[in-house]
Amino acid sequence: QLLPARPGLLFEQERNRETLRALLGHNVPLLPPRFDVSRLPDVPNLPERYVVLSLGAGQPERLWPTARWAELLRWLGATFSG
Repeated sequence: QLLPARPGLLFEQERNRETLRALLGHNVPLLPPRFDVSRLPDVPNLPERYVVLSLGAGQPERLWPTARWAELLRWLGATFSG
């Protein structure tokens, strides 16, 4: 038997929640991700506040054009510099 699923693109965690909802028969809460930062290597000279960008995408339609990345970087620089 196939599980019901909404058509179209969904974030992976939302699609997984739908699958679990169908299997378990009740809603599954969306919890924030937990990262064990104690296992990360020390990075020398890293400022207290920083941004990490992930430019990759698992599907071509999720890739951002270069101009969008440039716009985001300009906004970040203007908003958080100094």
